[in-house]
Amino acid sequence: MKTSPLTSSLTTENQHNNHKYRSDIDGLRAIAVLSVVAFHAFPEKIKGGFIGVDIFFVISGFLITSIIFQSLQDDKFSFLDFYARRIRRIFPALILVLTFCYAVGWFVLLQDEFQQLGKHIASGALFISNLTLWNEVGYFDHAADTKVLLHLWSLGIEEQFYLVWPFLAYFAYKRKFNLLTITVLVCLISFVSNIAFSSTNKTLDFFSPQTRFWELFAGSILAWLAIYRPSSSQKFKYHLNDWLNKIIFNEKAQNCENTLSNVCSIIGAVLIITGILCINKNLIFPGWWATLPVLGATLIIIASPLGFINKSILSNPVLVWFGLISYPLYLWHWPLLSFGRIIFSDAPPPLVRGALIIISFLLAWLTFQLIEKPIRFGTNKNIKAFILVGLLALIGYVGLNTDLRQGLPFRTVVLDQKVNSDLLQWDSFKSSGCTKELGVESNFCIKFGNESNIKVAVIGDSTGNSIAPGLADALAPKGIGLINIGGWTCPPIRGLVETAHWGRINKCPEIINKTYQYLALHKNIETVIFAIFASDLKYWDIPGTSFNATIEEKFTAIKPFITQSIKELQSLGKKVIVTYDAPYSNISARDCIPRPGLNKTSHACNIPIQELPDREPNIHLFDVLFKNIKDICIFSQSPVLLNNGHLNFIDQTGQLLLRDTHHLSYRGSQKIAENLISSDCLPNFKTN
Repeated sequence: MKTSPLTSSLTTENQHNNHKYRSDIDGLRAIAVLSVVAFHAFPEKIKGGFIGVDIFFVISGFLITSIIFQSLQDDKFSFLDFYARRIRRIFPALILVLTFCYAVGWFVLLQDEFQQLGKHIASGALFISNLTLWNEVGYFDHAADTKVLLHLWSLGIEEQFYLVWPFLAYFAYKRKFNLLTITVLVCLISFVSNIAFSSTNKTLDFFSPQTRFWELFAGSILAWLAIYRPSSSQKFKYHLNDWLNKIIFNEKAQNCENTLSNVCSIIGAVLIITGILCINKNLIFPGWWATLPVLGATLIIIASPLGFINKSILSNPVLVWFGLISYPLYLWHWPLLSFGRIIFSDAPPPLVRGALIIISFLLAWLTFQLIEKPIRFGTNKNIKAFILVGLLALIGYVGLNTDLRQGLPFRTVVLDQKVNSDLLQWDSFKSSGCTKELGVESNFCIKFGNESNIKVAVIGDSTGNSIAPGLADALAPKGIGLINIGGWTCPPIRGLVETAHWGRINKCPEIINKTYQYLALHKNIETVIFAIFASDLKYWDIPGTSFNATIEEKFTAIKPFITQSIKELQSLGKKVIVTYDAPYSNISARDCIPRPGLNKTSHACNIPIQELPDREPNIHLFDVLFKNIKDICIFSQSPVLLNNGHLNFIDQTGQLLLRDTHHLSYRGSQKIAENLISSDCLPNFKTN
């Protein structure tokens, strides 16, 4: 899934001093949070709802900067007061939700899932979730559905803004720098960074504060105008309003005072609606597309409560109510949906998702009434803030401890499913290996078995890595060792420019070149298994093509590189076996493991071929190519895992054959190895 909205819903307490409470801003906040909730619950219907987070950023930038600038102007700014307010506003609901997630996770999450939850709780408590997720799978990837605290990335961005901006603004004000110049400059730098990284590193662009701050600073610019140039702004608006009257109305109606507000309000609403309808997770976002919700929210704030949309829709008491509970609603809705996804092995039925959203509304209202309001207001405010810091630190420590203790494997849910829970791990596919000997940092360089008699090498991407342990086991009785060399999304093809689309590694060409040099030096290696995931073709940067070239264009360009690579291996005296593309499913192997509260359906572990993602065009192209290359052996993994027209995640012993959507588990690796050893591809290694 793609995005998540934000958090710092400020209400009457924070819209103080010379700024009257604006119910329309609470209404706008409601639109933001409801669009995100709708997207998370029904992503196939509300495809652009994730832009609600961008609306939140603008609102937060406007309100927070208004507080800072007004306090500076009145010479009343206090860092202690500012952060105590933020703590009382943000910490109570966050502590409650983190505690809830940990408690539920204890009973339903497997070892690696609970370990990840612990890491995410610690990151959430430190407000660095965006930085943690930056190094994990992207926001819209399938695995993201099961990250219970995925939505806290946006809270991290906002809190980082709170940590940086007050100090920068205070320093600039005391040094008598122009605050507008500082605000605009930082906004522009951030926006340019956003555009630059949108085409080179989408993950960084999505999660980095550097590329997101411009959205908050768009609201900050509005705050400067409201605080420091209210009369000039009103004068400019008056003249612009008069000009619009002359254009829009006839002479008898030229005294309309709200024309500018109405125009800004309507255009802002149109931009936001357009964003929700037209933006989707397949577009490059934020990038230029983020200007739609940001500009839309900016115009609605400029419109003031007098704007048509502001007055007639956003100030509606129902929307205002949703705006008031938007922060706890944002915190509650995603964990409920995510736990539902985990328990049901897939997106829960629409009725269940609807029920979970209703429950999140109820929990948000109870949190607002029983937790937030009593803590935010009343006496002993600083003492409350101090206690809240301690509580959040405690839950953060518990999360970190859970991460360091590898998900607490003594829990019942892990012990009950220990065999398959272990098969989900990657430990069998990793070791300290031979990276130093290879001469380049790689994701894996692993020696198995008898290192003094290594005769087989598996080279390529992670699909080759998933074959290696089982094959090493099969060769071990004969005293034969195996080496596995490669990197994630790095096919063993000489001449590729790069395969760093996911930002996981930046050395694919160097890894492959060093691999071929290693094979040339080690004459004892007789057989090379050439492993690629053909479906990754779209991620390969191939000389002579653009990154966004079609599959056919990329394949035409890559054919001579593949042929030459295989011929080079053969010239070294190596027998080449090609293997590629195990069956791929949108469902992960962990979905086959029962959880407390709901048994898995057989469908989750036994999927008809027609329900698998269609990758035939890619595979057919490679089939034709490899069949025309002499003296190679092609080994297909699919027949081993497909049975009677179905993909089987579990074998006859009840053990998982896959550890995710397409990588073999240790048991699956053994099964593939059994078939490979008994095939004609490895006649010299057949078991007696």
